[in-house]
Amino acid sequence: MTFALIFDMDGVLIDSTKTNWEVHSKLLKEAGGNLDQEDIAFGLGRALKDIIPYWNNKYNLNLEINDYRNKANEMQFKLLADTKADEHLINLLKNLKQNNIPMAVATSSARHRTEIFLNIIKIKEYFDQIITSEDVSKHKPDHEVFLKAAEKLNIKPENCIVIEDAETGIQAAKNAGMKVIGYTYPQYSKEQIKTAHKVINSFSELSHEEFLKLLN
Repeated sequence: MTFALIFDMDGVLIDSTKTNWEVHSKLLKEAGGNLDQEDIAFGLGRALKDIIPYWNNKYNLNLEINDYRNKANEMQFKLLADTKADEHLINLLKNLKQNNIPMAVATSSARHRTEIFLNIIKIKEYFDQIITSEDVSKHKPDHEVFLKAAEKLNIKPENCIVIEDAETGIQAAKNAGMKVIGYTYPQYSKEQIKTAHKVINSFSELSHEEFLKLLN
């Protein structure tokens, strides 16, 4: 059976979520806001172009998205410059590549940030397609990014498996008619990804056989 794997990036491929929110907290505080759990819950899995208007409205700010993105990216790149990819993830990607399984990244992040992060952890070569916020008009929790990935991989949505760490991404993948695996990120509980078809704590729990079992 021919199938494909579609990976979210932040919190799945790279251990960036905690650092990202620390950066947002600092920048938002400097602008006059105060990042809280409600902000984080809203922002998980969403594109910055959707988050900034939310903050501007909530805190009566006038954040300009491109300026904010550049500042946040610069801080994140420095803080995560020495980040290594999870060894179990690398083993999984190598196995999938050896078995000619099509793979894509589908993220709410911008392309520049996405490619830098994938290069930092040295895994860009494993992916056949990279779909970012710049490639779609609607963003997670909308399912356009996943449908675009399936189209680019030339695999039917029902034969795609998505790996996500956020509830918005899980819902988007399900709306696209795909199977979805919830990856438990250390900062968040299984409760937040319980609607996934399968929940894992480590990439070591995944294999070619497990993917086929999920699709059947």
